[in-house]
Amino acid sequence: IDRRPKLIKEINGITDDLGGEFSSLRFIEGDIGNTDDALFGDDSGSDSIAKNTLDILIALHACDTATDDSIWFAIQNNADIIVTAPCCHHQLRPQIDRHSNKNPDHPLADILCHAIYRERSTETTTDAMRALLLEIAGYNTQVFEFIGGEHTAKNVMITATKMEAKLADDNERLIKKRKRLIELANFYGVKQQKLAMLMGENLGWDNSVKLGIVKSMPSL
Repeated sequence: IDRRPKLIKEINGITDDLGGEFSSLRFIEGDIGNTDDALFGDDSGSDSIAKNTLDILIALHACDTATDDSIWFAIQNNADIIVTAPCCHHQLRPQIDRHSNKNPDHPLADILCHAIYRERSTETTTDAMRALLLEIAGYNTQVFEFIGGEHTAKNVMITATKMEAKLADDNERLIKKRKRLIELANFYGVKQQKLAMLMGENLGWDNSVKLGIVKSMPSL
């Protein structure tokens, strides 16, 4: 899926020309946050994908909160494997800037006073929160560098594989993970994060997400 119509048209043309085993490939123009109907069945007569049977989701450099939309799409549809290389961490940066400016005695004040370190802290914090949220959602998660920095600065990958249901539903584990999430958000002054909002996870602030209006988590 991609938002560029010219690219989608070109790639679909290539798959049509190749035919054979490639004929089942489908590329869709749209926004991952608003494409459920397009991805799961259409009027073309082709085989549709049954809901809640997604094997793997791969998101490469989905900009800013599009990565969160992609991860949530995978969680909602019970993906067995999630692979994402995040990009452009804009949502948390102004929150961390404000928190740093208002708290000159913050333990990281001598780091966060420099814009370049606030940018790097934003990237690290955003992806650490995503990893924690995936663990809360019932996935074993890893964050690592998948390619050398000489090729791209956006070289962090988050991978997640579904846990066994017994472990995923362990209440003590979930309490610990949620506590760590709140502590991390509070340390950096993060009051809003897209994936946390979609999942209905409280970040510990008075104006954080309202659980009653968020879609429920799918069963594992």
